[in-house]
Amino acid sequence: MKNLPRFLVIPAVLLVWELVTRAIGDPDFPPPTTIVARMYELWFSGPVSRVFLTDDAIANILPSLGRMFGGWVLAALIGILAGMLLGARARRPTSWTR
Repeated sequence: MKNLPRFLVIPAVLLVWELVTRAIGDPDFPPPTTIVARMYELWFSGPVSRVFLTDDAIANILPSLGRMFGGWVLAALIGILAGMLLGARARRPTSWTR
């Protein structure tokens, strides 16, 4: 019962997002229901033989995975470099720690 408010945050945020974007009516910031409906049309309305994937979905899978993997590698390299710099900095004595 203590975790119940935590689980209500996501539906509350989605509800506020839906209401605010419908009130504003900005085409560049659509409500989540419009996003989900369009995603279904673009991705999951293909034939059963292709696991319901459309031609666009199949054409976009590899470039998307490549961008995701590239971002992951870049983030890992930045994290490793930052960790090495912070670790090297921790070994040097500083004047304010004496």
